[in-house]
Amino acid sequence: MQRVAQDSLTVHRLCLEAEGRALSGAWTPEPGQLRALRDAADVALATAHLVLRGSPYHEGLCRLCQEVARACADALGSQEHGDAQLRATYAACVHLTQVCRILLGEAPDETENDHDEALVETFPASDPVSPPTEL
Repeated sequence: MQRVAQDSLTVHRLCLEAEGRALSGAWTPEPGQLRALRDAADVALATAHLVLRGSPYHEGLCRLCQEVARACADALGSQEHGDAQLRATYAACVHLTQVCRILLGEAPDETENDHDEALVETFPASDPVSPPTEL
């Protein structure tokens, strides 16, 4: 549960940073990307709060978080961005969907195992994100 909260807060931070960079002109978002970033940031923060409190509603919100984080990753596209911060945001959203799947008792999607490289590449000094199977 702590892992879901930690990863949710990471998604929240990265999405807000990406939005801020877009609003400052550092990159030009395509239609729907800012909304997806805002939605993911908001739902991820709420998920972290409910998980940390041990709320009985955390599973329902985690299910929604999984859906919204996946939608954000889809809106950002693949990891092929030339922008390292966007690659990290994409990777964090994909990772959160996996962690939420595991918390909900679902099998992780094995087709999405290459996302962690973008986080490590972007934030090499930070604590690398463990694969979701290490919950």
